[in-house]
Amino acid sequence: MVFKKIFTYFVTVLLIVTVILGVVIFYFLGNYVISQKENMLIRAGERISAVSEGIIKREPDKFVSYYEMFSGLSAQNLDSDIILTDAGGKIIVSAGVILKGKSIMIPPNMLATVSEGDNCSQVATIGGEKDSSLIVGVPLKTGKIVIGGIYLITMLPEITKLRSDVIKIYLISGIFVFLLSLILIFILTKRITDPVKAMRKASKELSNGNLQTRVKVYNKDDEIGQLAEQFNNMADSLEKSEYLRKAFVSDVSHELRTPMTTITGFIQGMLDGTVPEEKRKEYLTVVLEESKRLSKLVNDLLDISRLESEEVKLEPSTFDINELIRISIISFENQFDQKKLTVNASFEKEGELVFAEKDSIKRVVTNLLDNAIKFSFENGIIDISTKQKGNKVYVSVKNEGEGISQADQKTIFERFYKLDKSRSQNKNGVGLGLHIVKRIINKHGEKIWINSEEGKYAEFVFTLKK
Repeated sequence: MVFKKIFTYFVTVLLIVTVILGVVIFYFLGNYVISQKENMLIRAGERISAVSEGIIKREPDKFVSYYEMFSGLSAQNLDSDIILTDAGGKIIVSAGVILKGKSIMIPPNMLATVSEGDNCSQVATIGGEKDSSLIVGVPLKTGKIVIGGIYLITMLPEITKLRSDVIKIYLISGIFVFLLSLILIFILTKRITDPVKAMRKASKELSNGNLQTRVKVYNKDDEIGQLAEQFNNMADSLEKSEYLRKAFVSDVSHELRTPMTTITGFIQGMLDGTVPEEKRKEYLTVVLEESKRLSKLVNDLLDISRLESEEVKLEPSTFDINELIRISIISFENQFDQKKLTVNASFEKEGELVFAEKDSIKRVVTNLLDNAIKFSFENGIIDISTKQKGNKVYVSVKNEGEGISQADQKTIFERFYKLDKSRSQNKNGVGLGLHIVKRIINKHGEKIWINSEEGKYAEFVFTLKK
């Protein structure tokens, strides 16, 4: 079965390529030949024009006789008719045998172009001939004044004869190459064991730690192709696992940075006396909440794979989303001050009750606020709002910043995806955080999306059940 499929495949490809190549040669060679002939005739016409101009200047009385002589020779060499006209288009001399004795009329548009001092070319029927001709016109000048035109005419069948000759050669050589290719394909198909050897070699490379090793899959319908595909799938899984292992360390630091910075900042503020005595209890409460969230965050990061596999069940409850946002804003006070950001919280209602898992939604808000700060302009504005539509509550986190491109918007929620670091002065980027946000919102059966305009703003909006 494998032999028959591979042999048929290569023979079919060979036939298709042969036919396509023949068609391409047939259709394009004629145009190429005509183009080459056109260029050659224009160059010849320019040389005749230059010689004629010289004769007119030296011996104008003998110009016609001289012209008849050298134009006749040129016509034989070029296998074309050469016609000389005056400035009005009247034929003065006609040399050549193709249109000899026939009534010839140069196309008016060519006469007009030549009279303006420009070269031109055109395919047209002339002299009552059934076949078309290639006509080239070159102005005859004395100084800068056009006193006539030189027209070179060649029958197209004479030009396109070369195409037929080439096609004949192509057919003869193509048949020979096709027969030889059949023999080679037969021999190569017999060597079907080569893919097996390649997989054995790739397996050895894989065992030595080269996780980029892959084997080529020729046909998924046969046994060897399926085996190669399974091998590649295994290599993909191993490579992805290794990548996730390395990316996990980097992204954990990203996720832990915000609560650790908050705790450190508040404690430092209390130690150095910048926090008033009356606010210490409030700040200690925030520190305690951040410490608890930090502990839970570590466990949640380790459980992310189970979150995606539905092993972790939500524990929803009713809580005030506005109050949760207020607490989250307080936890970022230091970061807001560092970048001199203005925070506007706009709530449609004083209290907005939602039904969701509070800790998970707090992580969503925290991650979105963290990213909004990182990618905001200095002295920028961050807008946070909630409003109700039907049985849904819409939560929006918007900043003034570089925004997110359309390309990044399509992939920004992917696991371990990071924005181009050049997009912001902040070098941390967006990694695991937005993926967790997406998974949490999806697990609630809700939606999250991005509204953004590059250079102006980025807004993340998600829904919750009222």
